[in-house]
This record gives sequence, C-alpha cells and structure tokens, in this order.
Amino acid sequence: MEEHRSTADGPAFAELVRLLGRDGTIDPRDEHERWAVYQAALARGDLLGPLLAATVAEPEPALAVGVAFAMLERLPAGEAEPWVRAVPEPEREKVRTRATDLAVLHGRTPADAAAAEREVAAWSDWLQWRLAAESHSAAVLTLLEAHGRTRRVRGLARERLVRERLVRSRRDG
Repeated sequence: MEEHRSTADGPAFAELVRLLGRDGTIDPRDEHERWAVYQAALARGDLLGPLLAATVAEPEPALAVGVAFAMLERLPAGEAEPWVRAVPEPEREKVRTRATDLAVLHGRTPADAAAAEREVAAWSDWLQWRLAAESHSAAVLTLLEAHGRTRRVRGLARERLVRERLVRSRRDG
C-alpha cells in the first residue's frame, strides 16, 4: 500500500462517503463524523477496498488505528497486512501486535486448544484478557489462572474455568 496521508476531505474519503450515499451530509473536517462514516463502511463487506484507501489517507492516526483494529477483528490472520500497512509508521507496530494477538486468540479459543506456560508471559495484557474472557480451553484458562499478569486476568480465568466445568458437566452428565 502506498504511504501517504492527506487532508480529511481527500478523494478516498469522498469516494467512501459517496458509496455510502451520504454525499453532502458529512463534514470531513470533523473526526467524529469521519468515524461515523468508517463505522458505516465497516458494517458493509462490499466497501473494503474504498475503506482501506480512505484509511491510508486518514490524517488522524487514531482514526486510522481504530479502523484497522476493527478490520483485524473481522479478517483471517492472513489478510491483516494491508490493514497494518494502512496506518502511519509510528502507530504501525501497535496494529501489527494486535494482528499477532488476534491470530493467537483465534488459535487458543477452541476447547481443545493448548498453550505452554512460557507463552503466557509473552502474551500482551490485552491478549491475556481476551483469552480469559473468550477461550473455552481448560488448558489455556488454567495457565491464565496461574500465570496471568494481572489479578483481573487471573480472576476472570478462574471464573471462566468454573463456568466451563459446569457447562461440560451439564452437557456430559
């Protein structure tokens, strides 16, 4: 993806607004209104190309990161790189880390997922929290209960372990 930033009223954003049918209703200088446009585009799978172009051209790095984070949640790990490159260089590592975290998250949420103790220490706080909240793996939750970085993560993992065991016992028994 070509590296460039533009003004908020650039052609990429204008095209996104046009495709959403919101011509003349958006003040492109207002970042709150631009965010509303990005959210509307995120809800439509047919606008990924124009959304990516507008994200690359977005002058406010926080908005570009927000769009990239939202897209990473929706995409398979192999499709993350264009969205990582869409944000300006100072913010890119944050987005790349999130893409890596999401790949780990998706691999560690199934009930049969495994993890090693050494992996837990390498996981970001965000990833530990998401795994504690979403994983169905007793192995992953047990590791987070014992080795999670924060008391909040350890406590949530403990609660989820109890809940998962209850669900399994009801299902199996």
